[in-house]
Amino acid sequence: MKKMPATTAVVAFTLIFCMMAAAPAGGYKSALPRESGGEPYEYMLLTLLQLRLSDPQKRDIALVLREYQAEMKRAIGKVVEARQRLIDAIDADRSDESAVRQASRRVADGEERLALIRAQIEGELRGLLTPDQQTIMRDMKVDVSEKIRERIENRLSLLDQWIEDHSR
Repeated sequence: MKKMPATTAVVAFTLIFCMMAAAPAGGYKSALPRESGGEPYEYMLLTLLQLRLSDPQKRDIALVLREYQAEMKRAIGKVVEARQRLIDAIDADRSDESAVRQASRRVADGEERLALIRAQIEGELRGLLTPDQQTIMRDMKVDVSEKIRERIENRLSLLDQWIEDHSR
């Protein structure tokens, strides 16, 4: 079975919020590598530690996340399944544009559902954070977006170089 490409930053961001609910004090920090590999979830975990949530905030956030936890798991599972079906359609022995389009629409529908759930979660969480904590979260999102963009650009430039080297 082929490995799935990493899900979008939306899924990573939301998964981290779900993981935060179960995090023991300092437990995730000790599990992170000393030199971050630049994965969005690593940035999210480090940011969550920087929020310095009060005990009541931790509890309130955990309750919000618990409320959405099962729904998120189901939605993520559907996206993973839809992505696998898309990969299978693309990799089929016989190219079938209709099958690829249909599989792509299923991925998009799943991503849309995840985005809606994330918006609900974030709306509730924003009300639990102080203005300073909200600023930290906004800054983190900018940082993660920039890191993802840089990673994609670097990988594409490597591919561009390979194409240039071998297409002469």
